Amino acid sequence: MRSPSSGSSPEGTPPAAAVHRAWTQIQQGGYAAAAEVLERYDPSNLNVAIPFCLSRNLRALQVHRPEILTTLEQAGLFSTLKRYPLVPTASGRLAPACADPDAPAAAPVPLSTNPDPSAAADLAMQRLAEHINAGKAIVFADVIDGYLISKLADAKPTLGLGMQQAIYIAEPDPHLLTASLMVHDWSGPDSPITDPRFTWFVGERAWLDFEIHMRRNRMLPLPVIKLGREAPRAAIGEILERCHAYYEACEAKWARKIEKHYSDFQCDALTVGTATRPKVLLITCRFTTVLKYSTADCEQAFARLGWRTRTLIEPGDTHRLTRSAIRHALATFKPDLVFTIDQLRAHCLTPFPERLPFVCWVQDQLSRFTTRKAGASITPRDFVLSMVGPMYTRQWGYPARQIVEMPKLTRPPARPDKWVSTGDDLVYVSNASQRPADLIDALDSPLLKACADEMVQRYEAGESLPAMGDVGRIVDRVSRKQNQTLSAANRALAVNTLYHPLNNALYRQQALGWAAQAAEDLGLSFALYGQGWQDHPDFAAYARGPVAYGPDLEELTRQSKINLQIVPSFCLHQRLLDGLVAGGFFLIRQHPSDTLIPKLLGLIDPEAKTVNEALEAAGSKRDELKALLKQAGGLADLGTPVDMVEFLRGCQRAELLNHEGESLPKLDEVSFHDADSLRKHLETYSDYAALRRRVATEQRESVEHRLSYTAGLRRTLARIGQLIAEEPPDLFPDNPSAASTITSSFTFAA
Repeated sequence: MRSPSSGSSPEGTPPAAAVHRAWTQIQQGGYAAAAEVLERYDPSNLNVAIPFCLSRNLRALQVHRPEILTTLEQAGLFSTLKRYPLVPTASGRLAPACADPDAPAAAPVPLSTNPDPSAAADLAMQRLAEHINAGKAIVFADVIDGYLISKLADAKPTLGLGMQQAIYIAEPDPHLLTASLMVHDWSGPDSPITDPRFTWFVGERAWLDFEIHMRRNRMLPLPVIKLGREAPRAAIGEILERCHAYYEACEAKWARKIEKHYSDFQCDALTVGTATRPKVLLITCRFTTVLKYSTADCEQAFARLGWRTRTLIEPGDTHRLTRSAIRHALATFKPDLVFTIDQLRAHCLTPFPERLPFVCWVQDQLSRFTTRKAGASITPRDFVLSMVGPMYTRQWGYPARQIVEMPKLTRPPARPDKWVSTGDDLVYVSNASQRPADLIDALDSPLLKACADEMVQRYEAGESLPAMGDVGRIVDRVSRKQNQTLSAANRALAVNTLYHPLNNALYRQQALGWAAQAAEDLGLSFALYGQGWQDHPDFAAYARGPVAYGPDLEELTRQSKINLQIVPSFCLHQRLLDGLVAGGFFLIRQHPSDTLIPKLLGLIDPEAKTVNEALEAAGSKRDELKALLKQAGGLADLGTPVDMVEFLRGCQRAELLNHEGESLPKLDEVSFHDADSLRKHLETYSDYAALRRRVATEQRESVEHRLSYTAGLRRTLARIGQLIAEEPPDLFPDNPSAASTITSSFTFAA
């Protein structure tokens, strides 16, 4: 029970007139007024507690679930205690009791079979803990005494990324619910009344409405836990059995439609030169940090390219992407293409027709992709979008034909026609605010700590480790010094552990130190946005807190005179792409790959597709080319050799680079590599708005032309259409199966 809201101590026994006035207010629908009358009195007094609790709950229903309040009012609030009087259990806790209408003189029987209903609810929670922590859906066939419902509301499981557990309450008897509302205060936040995890069905149609609700919502998981008294629980079990049978029948019907449509599917809408307007089904997950937004950007790009689109995504936090929802979409929408991010056909819950093209854009190198089993699952109509396709082919057996180059892309936002950058002179946005010393303390092995110490010494000496290969060489040197022999897997783990987040923080914060000093010397304002900078002793003075991704970040980028791009990788990072199209101007820390790639392409014969072909055609420049190729190979630490020429040709096909190897126009004019070069750029650009605008406009137009979602998908779809058009006529058997048989759980990574 919630305590009175006044700051003073509650008064004792209220006068009878006050209690009568509160009940009168309740009878007249003045629930808030009734609570105000009683909130000054001691809530342990039952004369106060029952009407006070009821009035607060009814007010909460009035605000959050008015249809339930109407049902309770129509049933008669004041007849509840005749049917379900409140009696103290042996523990002293109140519980609704069942009065026998045929034996009015008999003592009412408490619905709680345990002398302490709260303790009984605690025991039930212990038995249900595994299911609750896994977020399994629960249904109450009746509210019983309300104690277990209260416990479930309090024990909100942490499922990650906004996912919530679904709890259904189907109570046919409004009076029993009203009795519980006299005992339990469910008016606060995250309570059964206010929390959207709870879905209520109250009244004589409660069980029927529950069944209809479950049948109509294909993305709601059917409950696996049934709670309530014996007879209601059996009734709700029969309803769930009917729902299962209904979905099985529906899925069988949809499967027949899918098989009929795709049995001889020719992909005519995708082949080059056809005028048919194709359809794409995009599948994503609500419970992700980035993928749902990237998928939305892809859907907009498909629409701009003339496609009809449909996206499957959970509409609410208690929903799940179910097999039924996917099959229904396939049967009714009949897409010409399925598009996912970070999800292969073989990873999906439901089988897809083998003739239906399935596109997976690999944005993250997840463990489920880096196996031979994953490579073997790729079918002739699977297309994997990636910029490291040669590595996937060589190391994990992905068919080279099925890999199409796709770089990071950006969505040009709506920009004002004109704007003036009147914000801070120098701005950097990042969450890489961890103190290196804290990151080193968290390392769990002497080898890693020794490597980390050497990394810090290198940075303190003014050097840097811009690439993963640099960290790999430190790991090799320290492990030899300690007489340790690392397996390939353990070496890769060590390199990755040190590269991110430790080296990432060292690399970025080294350049931020240059920026802070230059800003102080030149009288420029410097602002750091992101989590944690306020706790960093070197940068707390510049901390401005986090900025929300989307319009807020876009506006900040436009208003800042100079934005910084500092990443230990090739310059075309997502932040730079998004910032340029938002209208920002950037100074960029130069990475070795930014200068090495143009030099390489300048020496490679335009017709060469592999390193061997390039070396054969190099003539007198062969030794120079070999030296550059060795240098390029030293940047990576991927555990397997990469044909650098093959990789660069892929970058050119994806228009990540032009034929001269340029990633951005005027990149050399805005790149810095040390404190002095950064200071000179700040002196040049800080008071020269016209020059900033000229450079930023040219770079923005280049990104929008080559690396927008629309441009990237246009290239990709043209390539896929060409590959399908070139398929041999006997690619599929005469009597093809409608769908692949590979199934597993459909789970997206965050």
